[in-house]
Amino acid sequence: MTKISIDVVSPRPSNFIRAENHPVLVSGNKAYPKGRYILEIDQSSDQDSLNLHHIIKEATLVEILVKMGKAKFGCIISSPMSSYRKIHLSPKPRQAVKWDVNDLGEPPMFTPMVICTIPDKIILDTNEHNVHKIWHGKTISLQKGDRLVIGDVVHLEASITHLLSLHEDKELEQGQFRVEAKTEPFQFYVKLQPELHQFIKIGRGTIRYNIIVNIVTACFALLQRDYREENDWESHSNLKALAKYLEGKKLPHWAEENFNPEEVATNLYPLTLPKDEGEPE
Repeated sequence: MTKISIDVVSPRPSNFIRAENHPVLVSGNKAYPKGRYILEIDQSSDQDSLNLHHIIKEATLVEILVKMGKAKFGCIISSPMSSYRKIHLSPKPRQAVKWDVNDLGEPPMFTPMVICTIPDKIILDTNEHNVHKIWHGKTISLQKGDRLVIGDVVHLEASITHLLSLHEDKELEQGQFRVEAKTEPFQFYVKLQPELHQFIKIGRGTIRYNIIVNIVTACFALLQRDYREENDWESHSNLKALAKYLEGKKLPHWAEENFNPEEVATNLYPLTLPKDEGEPE
């Protein structure tokens, strides 16, 4: 599980308060002097969903509004390249969000938050609500859609595994697979013999991991063979994102002369050996 912790106690001078019409728990704002927003993230193996756990600390006003049903936990899923944007809301701090990879064409960005869902008027009290003393005694009017908590924007890495689309193919022999390219958006359409497909979908351990590395190697080889020219791949936003990802890892991409599919694949995902040498897991 990936754990992201956002502490909103700003390093700026103590008399700095970002101008808002209501207290907001967000980095750079001292509306809640001891407030913290902790987000725990667990991404599914299919790369198309997230399980989130929103944790609010020392921001009692937010907790009260959620408990009263006047605020909900939320997450905005967005993709600038495809102009995709959708908000998911949940009354519970544990939230599942899912998206269709065909709508995006790239790993999405997501912004966690807590949103007001029912308008309310509140007289703020420092002791009761944990707000900064500057808010004490003030009356605020919350409107539907007001953001009460805002987390940092998180961008999922554009790794090649996000582009894998696994499918069963009964015409393949035992243990075989074949990789093809699909466009709009670009994906690696991986056909697997039925038992192999089942093992990849639900299996665990060293053998499964190494099979995935083998598939990734085949995907890179396909790119090197069929997508060497810029006009072949630069029109695909997710391939551009993948090339940038490799650049960030200081690795060559498929159009470069020094690109070696198996070397790049095993650099990203080194092969692993069974715990007991010679004994399969």
